[in-house]
This record gives sequence, C-alpha cells and structure tokens, in this order.
Amino acid sequence: MVKAIDTAATHGWLQAQPGDPTFEALVVLHAWTLAGGSIGSSWQLSIYVGDSDPRQLADAALTGAGVDTRVREQPASESVELQPARDGAALARVLHTLGSPVGDKQASPPTLPAWLAAVPRATQLRWARTYVSLRASQDSRHTRRVREARPPAYRDALATFFADLTGGEVARADRGVKLYQTATELLDVVPTIPGQSAVAVHQ
Repeated sequence: MVKAIDTAATHGWLQAQPGDPTFEALVVLHAWTLAGGSIGSSWQLSIYVGDSDPRQLADAALTGAGVDTRVREQPASESVELQPARDGAALARVLHTLGSPVGDKQASPPTLPAWLAAVPRATQLRWARTYVSLRASQDSRHTRRVREARPPAYRDALATFFADLTGGEVARADRGVKLYQTATELLDVVPTIPGQSAVAVHQ
C-alpha cells in the first residue's frame, strides 16, 4: 500500500484538482470504468474499446494520467483491451477512491460518487460526455438512448445527473435514459483532456 501511495504521489494523482489535466484524465478513466471498463480483484485496470468507441479519448486519458498503454486484443471480439503498461495497480486504487468499482459489477452494482455533484460543471460535462460516448445509441434523429441494465436506483441517479446538466432534457426509459435534442447536442460529444478540442460523435 505504501508503494502505491508513493507511486500515486509521483504521478501527481493525489495532488490533482478539478481542471488540472491529470485530474480530468482521471475523471475520464473513472467514467470509463463504469461504462466500459473494469478493475479486477487483483487491481488490474482494463479499458475496453469497441469499434464505435472513441479510442483516441482512452489513449489520451491514460497518457494524461502519466502511464504508458499496453494493448491486448480480444479474440472473437470487436473490442480491444487497454491496460496501463506500468503502475496499473496504483492507478486502479486511485480510481477506486474516486468510486470506480472493483470486481464483479453485477454482484456489487456501482453508484455515482458524491464528488460528481461538487466539481465544476466542465468536469461534470467531461464525465457525462465520456459515459454517453460509450453507452449512447441513436433513438431518433435528434435523440439518444443511454443503455443501462443496472438497478433502477442507479438509472435514476444517472438520469438525475444528466437532467441537472441539461436543464431537464432527459427522461427515464426502460433499460436506460433517453436524451432529448438539447441533451443530445450537449452530451453526445467526445470530450478531451483540457487544451484539446471536442468533436461530435453520433451524427
């Protein structure tokens, strides 16, 4: 544990504040672990990237956190698995302190962390845009559906968070959250680490 703390301090993870590139990289990685990644029981961080997922964002987040990336191909799968090439266990522990679940997410469903309500709006948007980029599918020309098969309490919390960000332009839906046009335009955007430009994803 002491070594993990020393590693986290060396990378600046413990000192990072909202708005710092390092903190915002951790925000993206946190959202990704909930929406499309995992932390194994042995503290192995895995970021899964499907064909339609923003690979450049995953790479930028890992780089922004200060770790090199190791790529593991997934046999008979359309996704690849990205892992930190070094210091992965320490990074996983830091993400866990931010609320990333460890182990089987079905057995112990995750919750939205309290810090999301306290950080600046720009950080909240970065987290939400990461999540939507991974989970949204086209519902109609101007709406999106964020697919989520987790318990109702989690879907309600997600819908409330998105509603607060978009002025209520969301609705709870079967197996997910529906984003209306204003919410779609605001959230269906691939975020970036500070200093880069965002780009729309689902057209």
